[in-house]
Amino acid sequence: MNHSKKLKCAAPDLQVEVGPEKKVYEYVGVVLAARCAYVDSLLATPMKEQQTRRLTFPEIYPKVWDKMMRFLEEGGSDMTFEDAVEVIPFYEKYRFEGGINIVDTFLARQVSDKDMLDRMKHFIVSKRNGAIAPLSHHPMAWFIPRMQLSHTYNIEKASEVCIESLEGILQDEEARIVIWVRHWMDLAPIVVEDRRLWGPISEVLLKVGESNTDNFVAGSRQGGSTMIFKLLRALYEREYAEKKGVRFP
Repeated sequence: MNHSKKLKCAAPDLQVEVGPEKKVYEYVGVVLAARCAYVDSLLATPMKEQQTRRLTFPEIYPKVWDKMMRFLEEGGSDMTFEDAVEVIPFYEKYRFEGGINIVDTFLARQVSDKDMLDRMKHFIVSKRNGAIAPLSHHPMAWFIPRMQLSHTYNIEKASEVCIESLEGILQDEEARIVIWVRHWMDLAPIVVEDRRLWGPISEVLLKVGESNTDNFVAGSRQGGSTMIFKLLRALYEREYAEKKGVRFP
């Protein structure tokens, strides 16, 4: 049986069963409840959990639970993106507000520190100089999963930083050209829900269309602006228009 960090002033009075292997941890109930609104609700109502003082989280594997608890106790200074992907679904589902804030701060700091516009320009220069790199090395391949994670779980600070970074890229005439169609396919569900990006994207589509600029990095003529616009519009009309009652400009 594993124990959480012991307190001198209070003995553990709550058992938590985690994962399919039913690993058991012991906690001071009020301490865990202060961190988790879901636990607080269970212990505050006359339900089985209040009487037995035993909670179960069968879908959370112990190694993930350990990370969740460690980040709550120590902060996310050593968090990785892979860690964030693992813990945020459960922080969100069970309303660990402190955990959500830790992931939010981590993602916002990661995106801010990387300076996406600078990375995009460096990528352009390296390609012009003949550098050959796998598609996974494209800056957008790093950026998009972080933007998707922030959007999926409505993580406020990180979402704002991602939106600002994308706006900066869209406003740069060179950088925006190397957002490839495959990137737009991943970004489309986010773009159509955030009106702040509609203006910059419409401007990009207009300018690219007028200049007939091709995606020089991809090395092939993709019909860039027309394809992207049709893609965004099709996705929007199919998946969002009926729900939102608005139309893409």
